[in-house]
Amino acid sequence: MKRWSLWAVAVALAVALAFPAALAVGQTPSPGASTTPAPAIPSDQTIVRAVHAVAGAGAVNVVSSPGNPVFCNLAFKGVTRYVATAPGPFSFDIVPVSAAAGPGATGTPATPTAEMTASPAASPTVQATATGAMTPTTQATGAMTPTTGVGGPGPGPQARVTQTPGATPGAGMAIVSGSVNLAGGQAYSLVAVGQPGNVETLSLTDDISAPPAGKAKVRFVHASPDTPAVDVTVAGTAIRLFSNVGYKSASDYAVVDAGTVNLEVSPTGTANVMLTVPNVTLSSGAVYTIYAVGLSSGQPALQPLLTVESVGGLPVPSNPTS
Repeated sequence: MKRWSLWAVAVALAVALAFPAALAVGQTPSPGASTTPAPAIPSDQTIVRAVHAVAGAGAVNVVSSPGNPVFCNLAFKGVTRYVATAPGPFSFDIVPVSAAAGPGATGTPATPTAEMTASPAASPTVQATATGAMTPTTQATGAMTPTTGVGGPGPGPQARVTQTPGATPGAGMAIVSGSVNLAGGQAYSLVAVGQPGNVETLSLTDDISAPPAGKAKVRFVHASPDTPAVDVTVAGTAIRLFSNVGYKSASDYAVVDAGTVNLEVSPTGTANVMLTVPNVTLSSGAVYTIYAVGLSSGQPALQPLLTVESVGGLPVPSNPTS
């Protein structure tokens, strides 16, 4: 009887000691604890960058109404960093630098603005090689196979731009003016396309959210005014990343394995390669857009422009100009 009692006491003591630990493991987080990571862009802000894809045009300034310079001296194929602004209507003029010189360095904000950026060390930069390849310096290896979100025709997510073509450039005259309604918590690329005398703007919604581990996200934007709709394929394979992307259109983002790949751009439904994009390195955790800019029949010649939106879900602090 005594042995039984001692055993029962031992069991009861073990249960009593284990019970607080079980509570600690299974307890409900306090109201102040957050299990959801903070968004990259707060809902009361939006971030915007500019891309110059006007074939044959000189450097431009982007000026917000009523005349405040936002980006200055942005050359062809120039890409600015993102700057933060309040959500809502954003009116702008794109003005030739030769017509209205403004302060600020190439492709950078002319006035202090709030910025939301990743650390420079985490952000791949892109270099133009001797063969014209656009290669991020942050390297990754692996096969390039789309796993989800293969793009198709159509412009993809965009904010609608209301615009009026500018007059023949003169002192202070805009080559195009426009207005776009920017949503809170979103990132946008304001892209100038066309040719002198027929300049238009696209407002693309940039998905800066991080892809899964070991993956990258990439989309294709057709910004060549004299080039027909195109398909984008992986060279030497039957893999078609994007299909039937027309001028002034953007594909959806495709989630792909991180790695280095050669791409080919052909008129839709043909095997006639009109643009080769060699040695494109897509780093794990990064988000990219590949633009086709220039002219298929004329100068500047049809060429690629690779931009980086984000690394690890955070917008990059800068982009190359090449």
